[in-house]
Amino acid sequence: MARSRRRRSAINLGDEAPPKVTVSITWDCITNAAYRVSFINIGRHWSKCEIIITFIKQTIPTSQREYDPDLKVWFVGESYTQSIVDMCSVIPDFDVCFTPKPEEVFATKMHSKEEDYATFKRMLSLAHIEFSDCNLTDFKHAKRAYLRAAMQLHPDRAPDMAAEMSTLNETWTRLQHSYFKDGG
Repeated sequence: MARSRRRRSAINLGDEAPPKVTVSITWDCITNAAYRVSFINIGRHWSKCEIIITFIKQTIPTSQREYDPDLKVWFVGESYTQSIVDMCSVIPDFDVCFTPKPEEVFATKMHSKEEDYATFKRMLSLAHIEFSDCNLTDFKHAKRAYLRAAMQLHPDRAPDMAAEMSTLNETWTRLQHSYFKDGG
């Protein structure tokens, strides 16, 4: 009795080309100051992504770039975006999805967390609010200090401090989004 052997079609995943990495470069509508650069579908292409990351770190000043490890996103100043698009376009395993800034949007200055923190402390000192560096890690303490400073700098209480109040509000909003991730 002869046994018939069926030949299975072998699927060898090692022979398949891994999918391309999508490099998404989009305008960040939250900060209105930078582009978001993220890598999607990295897979086996990590070494090629490292080339771009090294390029970002070596060519863009720290004041014009910031990495968010929670979101796994680089924020890059507008004037440096084209060089990243050009660099990614050269790598054959990358698909670049570039979405330019909307024409009606005017970019603001990119602020680093360190700059915002320094401005926040300066505004608190103008309002005579004590605040130590260790308190910035605690959202509740930082928010309490912000609210106390807002009461001292409010235009109804101190009409000559309206500009400082505006700076405090803008800085606090950026710190909430970048440092505290919208509330702790």
